[in-house]
Amino acid sequence: MVDSRQMEARELAMKALLQINQNKLEEALDLLSKSLQIFNELDKIYEQDPTKRISILQDRDKVLDVMLWLIEKLDKGMVYLERMMDKTTGLAILHGLLGDLPPGKVMPDQITFQRPLVLSSGRVIWFDLEEHKKDREVIHELEKGIGKPIPQVPKLDPFQNGIGFTANGNVVTGLILWYCELTEIPSLIFKLSALQELNLGYDKISQVPKELLELKDLTYLKLPGNQFTEIPAIICQMKSLQALSMGGNQLREIPSEIGNLIHLRELDLRFNKISHIPETIAQLAHLELLNLANNPIKELPESLKKFLSRLRSFAYGNRVSLIFTP
Repeated sequence: MVDSRQMEARELAMKALLQINQNKLEEALDLLSKSLQIFNELDKIYEQDPTKRISILQDRDKVLDVMLWLIEKLDKGMVYLERMMDKTTGLAILHGLLGDLPPGKVMPDQITFQRPLVLSSGRVIWFDLEEHKKDREVIHELEKGIGKPIPQVPKLDPFQNGIGFTANGNVVTGLILWYCELTEIPSLIFKLSALQELNLGYDKISQVPKELLELKDLTYLKLPGNQFTEIPAIICQMKSLQALSMGGNQLREIPSEIGNLIHLRELDLRFNKISHIPETIAQLAHLELLNLANNPIKELPESLKKFLSRLRSFAYGNRVSLIFTP
């Protein structure tokens, strides 16, 4: 059965074909953009329904093929291409179609793109959004702010480089700034809209601004050795987090809202002043590692023992555990 929204998207695509036959290419591209947006929304809705999702993806790939052909035909194709993107992922409407293949296409005006889009037809298009070309400028401004160079590194490893960034083409995906005397998270960081990992260690940070929520792709947040006395409520709203590290701060408790981080796999809070584990931590169904070593925890709640026993790694109390981990 075809969803009514799927039918709406198909009808928009058919109208676009009629516009193409009349050589109204820009009008056709607008219609295809709307069609693609609907398919993208449906993809998320039917994420748990493989049969339905296959039909949607097949339709979406057909629309994409026509759309990209049009972009190549139009002199102002880049303008429309950028309208297909958003600041969260750089390719949100084309979500799920990225792959790691070598460059295979040069688009209008001989512009080579640096992020691959792979269609079901086998075509490979590379993207290097103007938006993300600014990421390098942000890094340059950060260098001025901290008074130190920030080199590009293969991975964020404080044992190798306490300061550095990772990137995919011009898209900055990770940032580590250790021992930079930071008293707050630099606002420039929130301009790195595709950031996936942020590691700010051994500084003097004690709070996080609400702008942190703008980093929708952030999955690894590491703030060891700072001056936090509590886990900020804003962090507990970041449901995309898979790893949270705040060892070596002055934390006195784990808020019950920690249970909101449903995708969390690693929680590292060693070397703090925590004396109690909230029962809501059992809501973290994907949790694999919990490190509460060197906290004044004398005993475990009976209600949590079964949950804690299932973890791949768990430490608490006076067990010695180094906090100098990536």
